[in-house]
Amino acid sequence: MEIVPLKLSLIPDVARIYAEVINPTYITEGELHYGVADDIGKFSDKAPQMFEEDLHHLLDDPGSVLFVALDEGRAVGFIYADMDQADAEPSYSECWLHDMGVTPLFQGRGIGKQLLDRACQWGKENGARYFLLKSGFKNHTAHALFEAEGFIPLATTFIKKA
Repeated sequence: MEIVPLKLSLIPDVARIYAEVINPTYITEGELHYGVADDIGKFSDKAPQMFEEDLHHLLDDPGSVLFVALDEGRAVGFIYADMDQADAEPSYSECWLHDMGVTPLFQGRGIGKQLLDRACQWGKENGARYFLLKSGFKNHTAHALFEAEGFIPLATTFIKKA
């Protein structure tokens, strides 16, 4: 398994993986806020297209990275991370781990852990003091991975329709 930074030629493959793995358990308030989800538990039909468009912007953003897991040259997983500095305390840097996915045929082989490790290594290299991520309330498989890797729950988000 090889973990490489995103390049233009891999964008369609990463978008394919995203489309394969998104499901209602993945949704947080971020997906609702950015229009990726139309409602609680319902992704927008345009979510894969929106994600693919965002991938092009990542190529030009030095504060962000998307790593791709390749198996014999075939993209089988990805993780997107970026650095964020607190406005009030410039020395406080955090690395946000955003989207992550492994194509279903390759799940359960430790690829998610390898991607997570690589993103955390990148964050440390860029001065991260903390790693943060948001995960859908019922995304139990991902939660088990995060907890096995030393992440602990920090907050709970509640939502109510108007």
